[in-house]
Amino acid sequence: MSPRHRLCSLALPVLALLATGCQRELPYGVVEGEVTLDGKPLTDVEVVFLPDPDRGTQGRRSVALVDREGRYRLASDAGRAGAPAGFHRVCIIDMRSPPWAPVPVVPGDGADGPAGRKEAAGTKPGAPVPDNSRRSRFPSAYGSANSTPLRDIEVKEGTQVINLELRSDLP
Repeated sequence: MSPRHRLCSLALPVLALLATGCQRELPYGVVEGEVTLDGKPLTDVEVVFLPDPDRGTQGRRSVALVDREGRYRLASDAGRAGAPAGFHRVCIIDMRSPPWAPVPVVPGDGADGPAGRKEAAGTKPGAPVPDNSRRSRFPSAYGSANSTPLRDIEVKEGTQVINLELRSDLP
């Protein structure tokens, strides 16, 4: 066997191994749109498109922050524009009511603490006081992949507009 044939016979198996390790890139769709609450633009929210494995969609999640006019444009966690083609569950996170914000605790030994604030009805002295300024402006169901009503949102290859309408009267 000539040195040339020997080199080819070694290179082909190496190339075959490399080719099997490569995965085909998932098709993506460029997605933009508007988020509204009861017909009015909603700001200070994060939009999260989660590929729905129950519907056969695979890939990374895609996120966007909504601008001052209620518009968004998705990008994957890896920075790729858009979202994987297929069906998604969409979550909306209210950035004005962050879950990591501490709930104030009013110290006290009675119905009124030293600060003069009443404790939550039916709670013990020093119990957390509900802070309505941190309550989400829309139903919490929109923030969970398990409960979001924004399901079966289909992303197709190419550029598309997907407007997301939230309702405050969601049961």
